[in-house]
Amino acid sequence: MKLKLTAVALLLLGAAGCRAQTVTLTNDGPGPRISRDNAIAIAQQYNDLNEQYMLGQLPEVVIVIADHVAVSSVPDDVMGFTVCPRGNKKPCTIYLGLDANGYGMRSLKFTLEHEACHVKTYGHGHDEVWQHCMFDLASKGAFHDLW
Repeated sequence: MKLKLTAVALLLLGAAGCRAQTVTLTNDGPGPRISRDNAIAIAQQYNDLNEQYMLGQLPEVVIVIADHVAVSSVPDDVMGFTVCPRGNKKPCTIYLGLDANGYGMRSLKFTLEHEACHVKTYGHGHDEVWQHCMFDLASKGAFHDLW
């Protein structure tokens, strides 16, 4: 896994019940900058998704928002990916790539929801279990403002 992380700004979110505890934001690429407020909004989106559509069952996560995210096994930039350590001793990490998402908040939110299903179904890739999670979100209206 290759990840470009330079000029890191760490935002600690201390709200009670907040599942997205840490957002790491990098803004060193050629594209438009994402604001601190938008980074916090992405974390809040995870928390809202968890409460509204996942019955509060998602674990805490770290969200990394970077200009460029690349995974060695994938030839092109990725919009996002999720890593959960074995044994649940540390939180899962959701990586969101700004450049692959066109630096747009709508795309980042959709990618975050996609990755939240990976957190819920970790280890299932894009199989039927993960697809059921996405269909469930869609049937409950989670994507109503995104597509």
